[in-house]
Amino acid sequence: MRLKTYNADTVQAALKLARIELGEDAVLIGSNENSNSTTGAKLRVTFGTDFSDDEQPTVIPGAQSKVEPVDVTSNAPTVTTPPNEQPILDELRRLRSDLDSIRAAPRQVGAAESAFTPVFENHLIGRLFVQLVTRGVSPTLAARLAAELEAEAEPDASYHSLLDQLYSRVRSLWRIRSQPVGDAGCGTVAVVGPAGAGKTSVLAKIAMLRGVALGKSLGFVCVDPYRVGGVDHLEAYAGLMDAPLRLVDRPEELPTAIDEIRSASEAPDLLLLDTAGYSLKDSASQRALHDALRHCGDLDVHLTLSATSRSEDIRRGFDAFGASADSLIFTRLDEASAPGALLDESLRFGLPIAYVTAGQRTAHDLLPADLDELTMLAVGGAETESALA
Repeated sequence: MRLKTYNADTVQAALKLARIELGEDAVLIGSNENSNSTTGAKLRVTFGTDFSDDEQPTVIPGAQSKVEPVDVTSNAPTVTTPPNEQPILDELRRLRSDLDSIRAAPRQVGAAESAFTPVFENHLIGRLFVQLVTRGVSPTLAARLAAELEAEAEPDASYHSLLDQLYSRVRSLWRIRSQPVGDAGCGTVAVVGPAGAGKTSVLAKIAMLRGVALGKSLGFVCVDPYRVGGVDHLEAYAGLMDAPLRLVDRPEELPTAIDEIRSASEAPDLLLLDTAGYSLKDSASQRALHDALRHCGDLDVHLTLSATSRSEDIRRGFDAFGASADSLIFTRLDEASAPGALLDESLRFGLPIAYVTAGQRTAHDLLPADLDELTMLAVGGAETESALA
């Protein structure tokens, strides 16, 4: 027997995902309220399939549906439920019949679908699914959003009306950090992340935006200055801003160095810490850095990741450097070919996005994360739909 639980706002929306992933024989096992979801979905709905002859569907703990033995060889499984849930099951059976008839005459929606091709009764919602995947949203999340939209949308809704509803759904999923760097009572800011993510440039942008522009005194610390080119740019930035730079050979020395700087008679208002982008395979150095940061007292840590990286590499970067992070910074957003992938990854990480960078200008291209701009990048607009038509 195979069980799968889906997060969705309605049982109907979860059913569509189950039919896509588990096949037409998926059977409703139960549902309950989703009180701990990070995605905003209201329900956790469990389906089962691949039952052997001596197995029966099992009700999940706390489920609202009571499931009696099911004849899985039948074309219409029978489920005994409380009377108030019978209308839901009637609707599920109707949806199953409709989906069977639609799949009997498959259609082409577009090249962006790849092998993952859910079919929707409303062809405009099918286009929106393709639009999301084209923008980089994972097929799984795109299918969930489209299925929930189809379950609630009016049958004669226009494309622009559906787009507005999808926009609202996606907008509600982002987590944005509202507190600017340096305004949370913490005067020490660190950037961590893999090599090539743009940490040093981000630190310089933070220094300009949250330090120089506000008249604050600055100090810089560089961990592991012996990496190739690791300190050259930071030295140049510190010199331009007339700020002292402290070099720390090893992460283990970092807590002592920061304590000395903070206790100095002329301690900086804003202390900025640049860290090494160790190889994703160098777990020992990653642990040493994480342990050092934990012993640095009050510290505001930003995980810096490139928006141009593949989703797999973004996840590996989070696994390697995210343990100490308070928020996310995505760099090179203007160069990203699939910005919708950031929605999946930010949901997966559970951290708020503080800033994005889009350009090479140090003083102007560090932008506070904006819900509307991120949503437009993930969803696209009407011009995207026209290109797919």
